[in-house]
Amino acid sequence: MVTILVATALSKVKQINTALWMPEMDENENIQARALRLLEAIYEKTVNTGNSVHATKLAVTIGSTEQEALAAWQYLKEKNLIKTYNIAGEASVNASGIDIYENARSHPDNPPPGFGSITYNNVTIHHVEGGGIQVAGSHSTQHQSITYNSKDYDDLRHIVEIFTQRIDELNLDDAAKRDALAQVETIKAQLSVKPNPTIIKEAGRSLRSITEGVVGGLVASRIEHWQLVYDVLSRMFPFS
Repeated sequence: MVTILVATALSKVKQINTALWMPEMDENENIQARALRLLEAIYEKTVNTGNSVHATKLAVTIGSTEQEALAAWQYLKEKNLIKTYNIAGEASVNASGIDIYENARSHPDNPPPGFGSITYNNVTIHHVEGGGIQVAGSHSTQHQSITYNSKDYDDLRHIVEIFTQRIDELNLDDAAKRDALAQVETIKAQLSVKPNPTIIKEAGRSLRSITEGVVGGLVASRIEHWQLVYDVLSRMFPFS
């Protein structure tokens, strides 16, 4: 449920038609919804200018942290929906991204291919004096079998050790560091008993989302242990 609060009386407004292309947000949204919002923001900033924009500059616009924006940038990069540059996080929309965005805006009831089921909200507001408007949202859940082998678990033990000993190298803010360490502890706890693949998958994806942008920057600097982390998280916890 998404609630739009109209706080100011609109005594002189007869009609306002507002189309919200962006997927609805909630605290537990997935990377796909965030990536779609980032794609829209990149489109708006670059489609007619030929310039590029950095994902972190759009974090406030899409309602995310800088780390989340960088993870969404990585997702769009993997989907080949943006043109990327030598600086991690820098992007402009490419032809495929334009097609995805404009088709989604024209057909809000049909989710873009590869992005799963996402809710779009279309709101029409008529002469509002004050109060609240509620727009219902729907969510879909997919279930699939998840399996990891002994090498996967060995790799996870290795990157858990790296995060535990070297997380300060990421220079995360306090909140992001706490979140990352919480996911690391979840994975570590699972590895000490009979692992639950579903729990590991969710913790791994969250860890990747929080840290990938920063880790990607360290990989560009050829820091070997973060290259391992990047490779393992990308392989075991894909966003698509």
